[in-house]
Amino acid sequence: MKIAFDLRPLQIGHQNRGIGAYILNLLQQLPNEANTTFIFLRYNTSNPITDFGIGEGRNYIDVVVKKKGFSRHPVKLLSYAFSNLVPDFSKVLRHRPDVFLQCDYLLGAPRSRRCKVITVSYDLIPFKLKEIYLPSWKKYFGYRQIRYRSRVRLMLHAWFYDKKYKNGLRLLKRSARIISISENTTKDLVEVGGIKKSSIATIYPAASFRSEAQDNTIREDIKNLVDSTKTPYIAYVGATDRRRQVDELIHAFNLYNAYQKPIGLLLGGNEFSANSKSLNPAAKKAITTSSYKDNIHMLGRITEAEKRYILEHAAVFIYPTTYEGFGLPILEAMDAGCPVITYNNSSIPEIAGKAALYTKAEGGYEIYQTLNTLLEDDQLQATLRKQGNLQAKKFDWADSVSQIWSEISKFQR
Repeated sequence: MKIAFDLRPLQIGHQNRGIGAYILNLLQQLPNEANTTFIFLRYNTSNPITDFGIGEGRNYIDVVVKKKGFSRHPVKLLSYAFSNLVPDFSKVLRHRPDVFLQCDYLLGAPRSRRCKVITVSYDLIPFKLKEIYLPSWKKYFGYRQIRYRSRVRLMLHAWFYDKKYKNGLRLLKRSARIISISENTTKDLVEVGGIKKSSIATIYPAASFRSEAQDNTIREDIKNLVDSTKTPYIAYVGATDRRRQVDELIHAFNLYNAYQKPIGLLLGGNEFSANSKSLNPAAKKAITTSSYKDNIHMLGRITEAEKRYILEHAAVFIYPTTYEGFGLPILEAMDAGCPVITYNNSSIPEIAGKAALYTKAEGGYEIYQTLNTLLEDDQLQATLRKQGNLQAKKFDWADSVSQIWSEISKFQR
């Protein structure tokens, strides 16, 4: 059997996000059978096969394609857009794969009667929250307060991503099988995507702090910060896009420091780096204007080992998100024995069950109240640590991969 697997998500930033964690855990545990050949598709910019030890002990074919870079030059820009909207999979199809497994539907998949496409769907958030993620290009037409060139750039950007996501939805619709990561995502695929439920298999991923080939050590500054702190701290690891209400978390942090006791805040993730240009403006303003900003520590990108170390020693993990396809950070915190406070929406109750404290997205005051309740009750903390650990164990990668392999094997000729 020949299985084509798109590794390009590991080369465009997803290696440090949920998609990357999913791909690496999946590949780590997929069976290595003698009659199976993997066809790994990657860009020429790096080699995730060796970077992450993906090819070790496997029979595989390495297919390398050139990555077209973004350019402001009209001809090159057109070529860049075309390569993204109409991707070429001829190099993969030459090897006659039985199955093409795509873990990022925005990257596309080949069209071939011989090759069956299996697509993993994490969520349909861009379609659920369209005003945030997929605003119409027409919205920018009347922006007279900005220069004409900037307006045109915004319009083209919006048009491009609208097309790209619609192409992604079409890919989901033509896939032979869709792997959905939660019942909530399955519901969205049916109701929002118009996809038949019979073509969807709901298979939960799991929490796991995978080992990274390049480094398993903990940064000295992080270890010193965690070990030397004399006050409890809140942990947050993740992004700061608009559905993650980091500003509300910081408001709750300010209130606790003002009315209760000193507490720290550790922020981990690519966007929490010095001079980061991708930090959400609301989050940035909340951090820089906080009266307790000396107790806020932005750690930048952290490794899996560092993430676990931070969560194991945190008083609480707070995840203020307005929508999730699964909620992997919540499960990772529970797996590390860290109490969780989060919002009650989308897939979160499905994943966290009764092992988290839920609150409403209302400016941060309810987070503060829940945080105060938790930190004043040692018994509640101990209960949540225990319940969270048990909840995390309900999700198992070995079981998930076994189910995914069963779906792949259905298309073996």
